[in-house]
Amino acid sequence: MADFNGRTIAVTGAAQGIGRATATILHSRGASLALADVKAGPLKDFVESLKCSESQKITQHVVDVRDTKQVDNWFEGIIKDFGKLDGACNIAGVVTPDIGGITKTTDEIWDFVMGVNATGV
Repeated sequence: MADFNGRTIAVTGAAQGIGRATATILHSRGASLALADVKAGPLKDFVESLKCSESQKITQHVVDVRDTKQVDNWFEGIIKDFGKLDGACNIAGVVTPDIGGITKTTDEIWDFVMGVNATGV
């Protein structure tokens, strides 16, 4: 089992699902975490649920991964807060509601899904 003591890892999509599970495992293995999600409430609740050792630190940031400026500001904040970044788990992702197949997908829905899943971060 990998030891992440002394490592700083950034995780997008950290408020739920795979991002939350990944952050939980990294935390349990000693990593300090810079967590990001577009959902402020669930992210805050998750961070509050984690208990840190003396060597760990966790920060939380509301970030829309489709927005380069927000991502850049987040990474600048990580370096300021932690002094380094050892790794990143770019896990933010979305699925569309059942809208009746590809023929009923609007340009707006397509751009949103591709923005998060393909070009975000």
